[in-house]
Amino acid sequence: MGDWQCLERKVDAVPIRVCAVPESKDKAQFALDVATHSIQFYNQWYGIRYPFGKLDMLAIPDYEWGGMENTASIFYRDTALLLDEATASVFSRRSHATVIAHEIAHQCLAI
Repeated sequence: MGDWQCLERKVDAVPIRVCAVPESKDKAQFALDVATHSIQFYNQWYGIRYPFGKLDMLAIPDYEWGGMENTASIFYRDTALLLDEATASVFSRRSHATVIAHEIAHQCLAI
């Protein structure tokens, strides 16, 4: 689908990547932070660890849906995943975090 660049970290031994087109990669940090906290929270809340060996979250330009979960990957409209933290309002941050946490919840309850 194109050239992707990713930010990555591990949470509870699960690699998490947020990938975007190269010119938007710098707007992926907020999503990576929310994903990390969401997986940690769901692992503790449900008492069930994230069931897959990885989580890839892709910011797709002009994607029809806000977000759609797939096994171990979630596709997002780029405007629903990526955020410029220098200019984002509290409302935008809350909205983005809600979409990200919602889609990850589908992953955590997939078993």
